Amino acid sequence: MKQFFCPYCNEKLSHLEDSVIKMKGVFECETFSCEANVFLPSSLGHYSAMTDACLTMRNGAKVDFCCTNPRCNRSFTAPYDNDLAEIKMIDAENNEFIVVFNRIFGRHSTFVVDYKKKKLEDSFGEDKNSYLHDFDGPVNFFGE
Repeated sequence: MKQFFCPYCNEKLSHLEDSVIKMKGVFECETFSCEANVFLPSSLGHYSAMTDACLTMRNGAKVDFCCTNPRCNRSFTAPYDNDLAEIKMIDAENNEFIVVFNRIFGRHSTFVVDYKKKKLEDSFGEDKNSYLHDFDGPVNFFGE
């Protein structure tokens, strides 16, 4: 069993018996701004998204994923690549990982990094090769 958390305040992002990850999504363009809860599947490598609003997401839309805790509200955008977001994952053995995923709707890439070793453990999605270079050297996860 995997559970997901905000890397800044440890707010639990796993919901519905840990089957989905709930985050706040901020959708913006020059003439429009909207916030809605976004639900992503917790199964790594499975790609879909649902919102709690009447939004239709189109391929290419960039979402700013943020913490659902109103006292935190931090963005999960990766400091090393504006196309990616990162959250914390803890597995059944209490090992801590960083899950990095794409912020662009329709792009499929997910990476699992061992938090202590800062080493890429696994990757998923047909677009992963476009981002593997981000993990070639030392990476500054969570702005640390």
